Amino acid sequence: MVSFYAGNFQYENVNFRSEANDPKFLYESFYNWSDPNFKFAGTETIKLESLLTNDSTIVAKGITMPYQYKGNQVEGTRFVIWLELDKDLKIKKQTDWFDYPMEEIIEAYHIKRNLEIE
Repeated sequence: MVSFYAGNFQYENVNFRSEANDPKFLYESFYNWSDPNFKFAGTETIKLESLLTNDSTIVAKGITMPYQYKGNQVEGTRFVIWLELDKDLKIKKQTDWFDYPMEEIIEAYHIKRNLEIE
């Protein structure tokens, strides 16, 4: 996945107000889908509902499939992902909007606030 990203990559997660500029960090640490604590019922992890594209933009809308994480059941989460492409068709900017459960937003807020204090 990392090979699809440009060298001058920018990431923004609107709900969590977080940013990154390293696609490897994004997939290995931020999303961390390889974490064995993520348990999907099957092999499908998302359901893509619509995809809009042109020569410099891709917009995907869908829902994550329900999964378990550390023993907690997480229902499907609606999302919109906006990808901006460079001249080589590499992703230069990714903006995510996920309809996270309120508990996750509150937990992320407290984690981020504690990091700012330290």
